[in-house]
Amino acid sequence: MANTIGIQLEVDTKEVKDAGVQVDKFTKTIDGADDALEGLNIELDKTGKKAKKTTKDIDGLERSTRGTKKGFDETSASTKKAKDKLEEINLTSQTEKRDYSLPNFFYNPVYSEKIYLLNINPSPHIRLFLTAIDTWEKNIIFGNGIKSFRVDCSKLQSLEYNLGEDIMKFKKNRLCSNHPHNYYLEILTETGIVGFFIFLILGLLFIFFILKNLKVFKKNNIENFVLLGSTISLILEIIPFKVSGSIFTTNNTTYIILLLAIILSYRKLVN
Repeated sequence: MANTIGIQLEVDTKEVKDAGVQVDKFTKTIDGADDALEGLNIELDKTGKKAKKTTKDIDGLERSTRGTKKGFDETSASTKKAKDKLEEINLTSQTEKRDYSLPNFFYNPVYSEKIYLLNINPSPHIRLFLTAIDTWEKNIIFGNGIKSFRVDCSKLQSLEYNLGEDIMKFKKNRLCSNHPHNYYLEILTETGIVGFFIFLILGLLFIFFILKNLKVFKKNNIENFVLLGSTISLILEIIPFKVSGSIFTTNNTTYIILLLAIILSYRKLVN
C-alpha cells in the first residue's frame, strides 16, 4: 500500500514538474510576444515619423514646384515682352528705311504699321485697298487679268500676311474678296498701268466733252434736267476716293454705260 502511494506521489510530482515546465514555456512565449509587440510599436513609431517627414518633403516639393512655375510664368511673360519690344524696334527700323516713292508708298504696310503703333485698327475697306496694291505689284504693266483679284488675294496668305478678320500685330493685315471695292484699284490691279491709262484717257475725253458743252445745261427744259441728273449721277459714281462695286460686273457696267449713253445722246442739241 505504502509503495503504491509512493509511486502515485512520484507520478503526481512529475506531472507537477511537467506542468511547471509548460507554464515556464508559456511565460517565455508571452514575454516573447510582448517583446515582439514592443518592437512592432517601435517600428510603427519610426514609420509614422518617416511618413511625417515624407509629407513635409512633399509639401516642400509642392511649394518649390509652385515657385518654379511662378518663376517660369514670369520668365515667359518677360520673354514675350522682350520679343514684342524687339519686333517693334525692328519694325520701326524697317519703317524708317522704306522707300516712299510710288508704288512702294502704297505697297508697303507703312500705313497699317503706323496704325498699329497708334493703336488704331484699319477699316476693312482700307485693308482691301492695300491688298489690291499688293496684288498689282505682281504684274504692274499689264495687270493680273479680269476678275483675277479673288484668286490672287488668297495667294498672299503667309507668315508675312494676315488675311483673317482679326488684326494681328507686326503683320501686313489684308483682306480677300471678289474685288477691291474701288473702280480705279480694280482696273489697276487687273489690267495694269496699260489698262488704267486707257480708261484714264477715255475718262478725260469724256470730261472734256462735258466741259466743252456746258452751254447745253443753261437751257431750261425737261431734256436738260435729264442730262444734268445723268451727269451728276455719273460723277458721283466714278469719284475715285470712295467704296464702290466691281466695274467688271454686269450691273455696274450697265449703269455706267447707260449714263454715258444718255449724256452722249444730247450731243445733237449742241449741233
